[in-house]
Amino acid sequence: PLTLIAKIAQPLNKKLGLKTGKERCERLAERPGSMIVALLCSLAENGHSLVEATHLNDVATIRATIASDIWSFAGELIAKVHVEGTTTIVEAGLTIPGQLYDWGNANRILDRLFTDLRSTAQAA
Repeated sequence: PLTLIAKIAQPLNKKLGLKTGKERCERLAERPGSMIVALLCSLAENGHSLVEATHLNDVATIRATIASDIWSFAGELIAKVHVEGTTTIVEAGLTIPGQLYDWGNANRILDRLFTDLRSTAQAA
């Protein structure tokens, strides 16, 4: 019964413009190439599907889909990696369309992502 409700509610909520999500930005003392590789590894390790990777004006942008789970519908993760001075800045945002609350799922996904990035930076 819940899947039937979800199949009806999500498209309707999308049309109404409902969405939830979180954004996070961190400075890391590591080369941008290493952070891009760590980002891709983290996405693969956590079961997220890569959609697109682009590089324009010294900013690498990676888009991935986040599968639906018990806490939320499927969503989209967009991460940008660029250099500012001697540090690499990683910005990541997660959007879950058609849902008003995600019960902390977006925060958990971003926490895992940045934990993976920091551990990669420490290992290098």
